[in-house]
Amino acid sequence: MTNANLVDHLFQCLHQLNVAEVVVCAGARNFPIVHHLEGQSFKVISYFEERSASFYALGRMRATHRPVAVVVTSGTAVSELYSAVIESYYQGLPLIVITADRPKSYRGTGAPQAIQQANLFQNYVSDCLDWDIYTTNFEVQYNSQQPLHFNICFDEPLLDEKTNQSSPVQIQNLENKMANWHSDIAIKNPLVILSDIPTQHRQAVQCWIEKNNLYVYPEFLSGISGAGLNCIHEAEIDQYIKKNQIQSIVRIGGIPTLRMWRDLEGKYKHLPVYHFSQRPFSGLSQQRDVYPIETLFNVSVDSALPIIHSAEKFNQLKAILQKYPKSEQSWMTYLRQNILNQNVYIGNSLPIRIWDFVTGVCQSSHLNPYANRGANGIDGQVSTYLGWAQDLSESWCVLGDLTTLYDLAALGLATNFDSQCRIVIMNNSGGQIFNRIFGNEKYLNPQNVQFKYWAQMWGWEYLAVHQPEDLEPIKNSHLKKVVIEIFIDKNQTQSVWMECDQLWKK
Repeated sequence: MTNANLVDHLFQCLHQLNVAEVVVCAGARNFPIVHHLEGQSFKVISYFEERSASFYALGRMRATHRPVAVVVTSGTAVSELYSAVIESYYQGLPLIVITADRPKSYRGTGAPQAIQQANLFQNYVSDCLDWDIYTTNFEVQYNSQQPLHFNICFDEPLLDEKTNQSSPVQIQNLENKMANWHSDIAIKNPLVILSDIPTQHRQAVQCWIEKNNLYVYPEFLSGISGAGLNCIHEAEIDQYIKKNQIQSIVRIGGIPTLRMWRDLEGKYKHLPVYHFSQRPFSGLSQQRDVYPIETLFNVSVDSALPIIHSAEKFNQLKAILQKYPKSEQSWMTYLRQNILNQNVYIGNSLPIRIWDFVTGVCQSSHLNPYANRGANGIDGQVSTYLGWAQDLSESWCVLGDLTTLYDLAALGLATNFDSQCRIVIMNNSGGQIFNRIFGNEKYLNPQNVQFKYWAQMWGWEYLAVHQPEDLEPIKNSHLKKVVIEIFIDKNQTQSVWMECDQLWKK
């Protein structure tokens, strides 16, 4: 068998796996793959930076609902994919990782570009196919909710001809198995937490909540605005658990963002938690059974709805935000009410938490949300957004400054975009989430960077924003690609946190 035969087997697999797009980071060792892609039916996107390319593939998978392959050369290029593989695993996305390698005889020799690539991703892939010209078994273990790794070892000469060969490719589909719902389980007086619910389930979930007259905490990723529901603010949860009015938790969708979720391992560990999700992760060390979302709609609930005066507190919160218009919380409120359209990507760290914090003050309807809430890292966020947004006519992305600094190579991926992409950077001088957590400046990773020249470097328009009026030019603008940098008043942000802490203690 030859290198060309190996590539032929690879392409057979990709077609069987329903791959339509391949992101290529060309190098020397993956030349046989890149060369033979010509004439194939795949849409090929070429980029120079492996980490950005792999996160971009995540966004494309979310947009197209199909596996996407990323092709890289050997050596340290492979390690650049690790973060995206992990994120893909926890999001339940079938990222196809294709890494070129030197012959197996080079392993352990310290030869250039000959790191140990096989099984590098370990538990984060459904299978690692370590193929060379001597391989005879081309059976692939594939799980449509997990990444898959092809490690293809090419010998010299890299470019050769096909020979007659057999050994057909065989795909063995493996699916995650989640627990079956036991109808004898009774859910009593629950708080329903919503996060990352597939579009096809959102209406049914909302109807189930309304039918049972339940209290709900809708996170950004749920795609459910909370309009018409009995919403509760995160800060209220503790007092109603203490009053025994909340006696259980029903989580629907992905792993929640809110801080209270972590307390289910500690001070709230007495509460039973029922997980209904499209992915098999509970997010808790003890209560691990996860049921398919479809089983929720046959579940009955024993609930006596307590009287919770959220509306009054939300009005007081609104007054605090109006008092500090340049705080990060007020800026998010303004963006939600006046700027952001339905296609919104939110970055991890503070932006996604502040979005949820002000949900009772302003509610979004018909939202098409996305965020990388698998491993919850801040790397690759711009790249993921661009992959997701490519086919959308208009979209918005809201990120923190440190998150943006982690992905400076990403904007080159949008060179040929025809859609409107607006990236909003909430510049609070770095790492302010840790100020709230630890109250110590040494944890802040402070910076004094502005992003004007980053935008110009990649040919994007740039808008500096110090007050809401500065955003007027963008409201009806037809500019395709814009970076909008909002300069946050850190002191006002801190004042909002302090006054809100006192508000919820009343």
